[in-house]
This record gives sequence, structure tokens and C-alpha cells, in this order.
Amino acid sequence: MHHKYGGGARVFGLRGRAPAAALAVGLALGVVGMTGQEASAQSPCGTNGVFSSGPPPTCTYTTTGEDTFTVPSGVTSIHVVADGAAGTTSSGAGGAGAQVTADVPVTPGSTLYVEVGVGGGPGGTTHGGAGGGESDLRTCSATSSGCMLTGDSADPRWLVGAGGGGGGGGALSLSGGAGGVGLAYCNPGTDGTGAAGAGPGTGGTCTSGGTGGGGSAGPQSNGGGGTPGAGGSGGSYPFGAGGGGGGAGFWGGGGGATGTNAGAGGGGGSSFAFASASNVSTVANPTGTPSVTISYTSAPNVVTRPSRTRLRVGSTVVDRATVTGNAQEGNPAASGATVTFFVCGPPATSCTSGGTAVDGPRPLTATSPTTATATSPPFRPTVAGTYCWRAEYSGNPNYAAVSADGSNECFTVRAKGGGGGRHWHDHHWYDNLSHPHR
Repeated sequence: MHHKYGGGARVFGLRGRAPAAALAVGLALGVVGMTGQEASAQSPCGTNGVFSSGPPPTCTYTTTGEDTFTVPSGVTSIHVVADGAAGTTSSGAGGAGAQVTADVPVTPGSTLYVEVGVGGGPGGTTHGGAGGGESDLRTCSATSSGCMLTGDSADPRWLVGAGGGGGGGGALSLSGGAGGVGLAYCNPGTDGTGAAGAGPGTGGTCTSGGTGGGGSAGPQSNGGGGTPGAGGSGGSYPFGAGGGGGGAGFWGGGGGATGTNAGAGGGGGSSFAFASASNVSTVANPTGTPSVTISYTSAPNVVTRPSRTRLRVGSTVVDRATVTGNAQEGNPAASGATVTFFVCGPPATSCTSGGTAVDGPRPLTATSPTTATATSPPFRPTVAGTYCWRAEYSGNPNYAAVSADGSNECFTVRAKGGGGGRHWHDHHWYDNLSHPHR
């Protein structure tokens, strides 16, 4: 038998039958067939992420700062939405944050790091609005000295939803620039708004940080430049209005400068998706609130086993598939999921594709809170040779479609009257597998 994702072969031939009443009680209590690992399954959402069973299963992160996501078993792709924060409004409006949405390939069991609303540049004194923090998904912890943000292909961030620039303070109500949006994998932020004597911060680009605006009231009135993951600070002036801070991003926006009576807006940060991402979309964050949402579907474990490995032409053989999920996503039989059985050959050594469907989709029957089985219709070969089974699980909202290719699910058919062969009663094949008779 061949199976997808972990676990060894499961022998389903029973040496004795559990009483039906006991099985029903066990299923009602939700304990039959559960392993210790399933019973104590933990949320993949880290410390502050909120888990929802969905469908699809989802982790939602809204607490500012770092958290983790542990890729569940059987998950090879996740759907991520990273919302950068809007810049803070002062007398001038803060710029909008960006929302990056993408599908990301992942490795089961790996740990990814989630940052929410981090790195926005501080607004200048007095009353300069702070730049919005970026939200990202990365491969290392921000607390690690080796986790260096470089703003190039070596950067550990996979997705970055940029923050908007902070609004300027003072009489002129100069606004911050928006976090980068557009059709590309990297989208520059827009510039803040400035005025005479109070230059705006420019938006972060895909290769460099935004430039801080120049002020007319000495060095302290100039805005700071953006860096990877951080916006520049707004300019300050004791008797004037502060400039807006730059929005954080793949590269942060520059901070706005300040003049004697008005602060300029900070630039927005750039948004980013790494090259392995797919279905990428980058638009304005509709809420202005930073967050990261990760959803996924698991690939269940599928194990198949035929009732017989040797038979004669004209006899019948059937296959049984056991589909095992996990405690978080529930039973793989939910939502009407099915298994379709195929036979390849003769001759055949596996059945990875093609073959002949043995009737149509077969319903799954739950045998525990996380396991279900399906049985094929009888297959009656008319030609001698070697055949192999394949079982295709349809998937449901919580589980991805997957198949067991049958590389070890083959059986040999001999001509009538030729050679020995073991015989099982087909209608009791799963019970009698341990008790063959001729």
C-alpha cells in the first residue's frame, strides 16, 4: 500500500469484531481511534493568534508585534493576507496601509514568524502623526541577531503589507503617502504631501528607502530616511508642527519635514511578495488596522489495501481506503467527501494516473472522529496479469484532494485452472483477511 503524508500501513483485517454498540458509544464520546497526538492537538497559531476551524481552518493575528505559525502536518500551501497599518492622522490625514494577499508554498512542521503593525516611523514633535507599521510573514524571529532585513533577495520576509505615512501636524493639514499597491510583486509607496519649507517624505521603493523631507528650521526639522522594515522619523521644531513619520514596508518611507507652522506628511512604505508566492494581489487595506490572516487546507493520510493479492480470472477483488485527518480539521468524510477507485493493467506495476474507474465515487463512513473508510465495488478481471489499484480522495473544505497511487496495491490474476490461489469471501473481505481459505 502507498499513502500520502506520514504514517505506516494500517492493517484493517480484524481478528475479532468489536460489538456494534461499543463502537457507537465510542464514536459518540469522540474517543474511538484517537491517538494521543490527536487528542492533545495544539493550535498552530502561536501565542496570540486566534484559531478558527473554518472551513477553511484559519489563524488570525491582530496583536502588534511578533507571533508564530506552525505549519500543520499535510499542509504544503497557505493562503496569507497581510494588512499594513494606516498612518496616524494629525491635522493631516495618515496614508492608507496596503493589503497583500498571496498563496505561499510551505513545509509541514516548519515554523514561520508573523509580524503585525511593526516599524512605523515616529512623528515629529509636536503633533506629527506616526507612520503605519508593516505586517509581514518571515522565516526567522525579529529577536534573532541573524534575522537581518536587507530589502533584497536575501531578505527573510516572504510577504510585506506596507504601512502608510503619518499625517503632518500644523495649519496646512498635509497628508501622508499610502503604502504601495499595484499589480507587481513589489509596489513602491507614494510620497507624502509637503509645502514650502516642509518637504514631504518620499515613498519607499523596491530597492531603497524613502528620502526624508527637508525642513526650513534647522537639522532637527528634517525627516529621516526609510530603511528595510522601518519608516523614517518625522522632523521636529519646538514651536511648529511635527512632520509625519514614514510608513514601514519592504523599504520604509521617508519622514516628513517641518517648517515654522506646518509639518509634511511621511511617505508610504513599499509592499512585497517573494517570487515563490502565487495569486498575488496588493490593494489598499480597507480597514486601516494591521493584521495577518493565514488559512490552509490539510492533505489527509490515505492508505489503501486490497482484499486479495492473488486470484483467478472471473473471481472478484475489492479495495478499501482509510482516510485519516486530524483533530483540528475534523473528519475527512465531512461535507460529502468521497473516494473513487481505479484499476490499472494488465500489466501494471503502479497506478499513478489513468486506469479504469471502478464505478463512481464511493461515500466515506466515519470510523472515529478523525478517520473514515470507503470500499470499492467488486472488480472482476477477465484477463490474466498484474493489476494495481489507485484511490482518489475528493477533498472537502478542510482537506485537500489527494490520492494513494497504489504502487504497493497490486494483485496478480491467473488464468482459470492455473496455479494455486487464495480465496476470500468478497462480502466479508475486511473481516476475513486474516483467515484465508481455499
